[in-house]
Amino acid sequence: LSAADVEEAIGFRSSSSSSPSGASGRVHAVEEVRGVLLPVLEARLRMQAENLAAFCHPKAGVTYGWGAVVLPRLREKVERVAVLKTCLRQRRSDALSLIVQRLEVQLDTLDLMARLLEDYKVSKQPKWDLAQKEFLLAFCEAQVLKVARLQSEIRLDTYTPLTTPALSKIRDLIMEEKLKTEKEMHSHRKLLDEYQAAGPPMQALAKQYAAIRKDLEDKEWALRQVREDQ
Repeated sequence: LSAADVEEAIGFRSSSSSSPSGASGRVHAVEEVRGVLLPVLEARLRMQAENLAAFCHPKAGVTYGWGAVVLPRLREKVERVAVLKTCLRQRRSDALSLIVQRLEVQLDTLDLMARLLEDYKVSKQPKWDLAQKEFLLAFCEAQVLKVARLQSEIRLDTYTPLTTPALSKIRDLIMEEKLKTEKEMHSHRKLLDEYQAAGPPMQALAKQYAAIRKDLEDKEWALRQVREDQ
């Protein structure tokens, strides 16, 4: 403590500070007060520091202070953390066991599929193919027999004692028309060969003849339409 602090504490600063006798008495009083107050203040500060140290770090068996309050909470938190760790480990082990079980099930399924493919698909596929081939052959033979039966039915329905003479006449007419058509085709082909042998002038003349003939047909059609309208 300074002399000014002591003077302010005991009230000497506001009293007579101008006289020399007052100044010497004030110095003497400050020294006395300092000698009395310092040991008291030091003792009180030491006691407060010891109390604070005892509160923060209590001795064994003491049920008060900072340690008595904080340590149970710390133990509780540590126990909670330990329980959480145990739960997490248990959950991790359960998850890993579940994953392992699923992988085992998938492996068993793949193994079963491989055995099924090997036992039923690979080993029995040739037998199934042969059976399907035989079935298809039998089906084709049945279809051939069905077509033959239909042909026989059509022949029986077509060539009866009543229809045979008519069909023979129709055949004769068709043959006659065929011969006529072949003769016309032969003549037309001969005429075409002659036109082609004549060269480009004959081709131009043939095109002009075709255009004139088309024009005449159009005019005849228009004339018929006019007559019908009248």
